[in-house]
Amino acid sequence: MQIVQELQMGLSTVSQNLNLLEQEGLIEKNGFFASTGGRKANAIQIVSDFKISIGIGILISSHPGCVLLP
Repeated sequence: MQIVQELQMGLSTVSQNLNLLEQEGLIEKNGFFASTGGRKANAIQIVSDFKISIGIGILISSHPGCVLLP
């Protein structure tokens, strides 16, 4: 719920995006938070050995570009 509240998005939208990120291998579940009376919330983290590269090109006569490679 904290992610839903922070992003001010619907629960189903956040759930779909988290599922997609998990399927892509970018995030993983890492245990549970303590229960506050309901179902225990999953702890989620970025995959610890995930690496990313970012390349930025700045050209005087053109638009700047950015490439993101997992």
